[in-house]
Amino acid sequence: MGTNYMNGRDGIHRRQILGGTAGAMLLGMAGSLLAPVSALAQKKKYIVGIVNTGTSAIPSAIITHMNLDAKYGGDLEFKAFDNLNIQYTQFFLGKVDMSGGFGPVSGAIGRLEGRPVQYVSPNNQSHTCMICKVDAPYRTMEDLIGKNVGWFGLPSEASASLLLLAQARGINAQKQFRLRKVSPPLSAALVQKGELDAGLAIEASLSKLLNSGKYRVIEEPFFRQWKKVTGHTIFPVGGLGAREDTIANARPAVVAFIKARNEALELFSKDVKGYLSKDWMMKALGLAPGKDIDTAAQRIAGTFEWNWGDKGEADMVYYLDQAVKAGILKQFPKGFLNPIHV
Repeated sequence: MGTNYMNGRDGIHRRQILGGTAGAMLLGMAGSLLAPVSALAQKKKYIVGIVNTGTSAIPSAIITHMNLDAKYGGDLEFKAFDNLNIQYTQFFLGKVDMSGGFGPVSGAIGRLEGRPVQYVSPNNQSHTCMICKVDAPYRTMEDLIGKNVGWFGLPSEASASLLLLAQARGINAQKQFRLRKVSPPLSAALVQKGELDAGLAIEASLSKLLNSGKYRVIEEPFFRQWKKVTGHTIFPVGGLGAREDTIANARPAVVAFIKARNEALELFSKDVKGYLSKDWMMKALGLAPGKDIDTAAQRIAGTFEWNWGDKGEADMVYYLDQAVKAGILKQFPKGFLNPIHV
């Protein structure tokens, strides 16, 4: 059963379920025969936007290659995007019904702009890390105050997690770091050149960088630090989203997607290295056999949190409140959270 937690702190969000008009009956000219109804009886396919790269691709790849959506009665069609921003745009415009790579910051901004989208389930935690040259002196985030730090800019979820974690540690990252907006590949390259003292890095490309022997991680992945500093477990970089009309009119399809995702991540968690070694998964993550797989298996294990649990909803409210405090969001996005428990 789904928990209706639509407004977070502000109580239950009341949706108006819009009724559809009945389909017209066509009468044949000869003998008043009914026209074939097979076209009308066909089940609608619900489009799920997914991203081809990054760890958000892991559950989607498993679902599609193992046909898990059909197992749960969902008539889903996965549409892959190489660019995360394009996936968001298509979702916001209603070109896709659900999103398998739905960041809470980008989604909340869309909600505040009037897009009828909702966050229905957590997925991957913020495994974002700060990297530096292997011989650099930096050991903690505090060591980077006054230093040149590469980030991806907002509304990047990885960049948002940097600001939020720094805030939780008493650091105003935008004022106390010398932030430089760069792309993920350029961040690592500029760190190696010495133009940046440190930079953000994300999986699975981070594992490849560490295997080069030229970089090391400063402290732990952000989600682990967040739990230690704040006591809250969920620190998301991604999640599952659905449009309000899809939830209202096709809830079974949304539930089918969540159930398929749950099984995909349960399978993955039991055999991380085995799934990362599959050809189609290596292609999705840009990994090569051997050392890449070994390192990625160690680092990606444990980075998914797909169950709301008893405190998950409170964790997300806290996360969004902190995003408002940090100036990432203008205000709390009412109606954005709609946790669906299956």
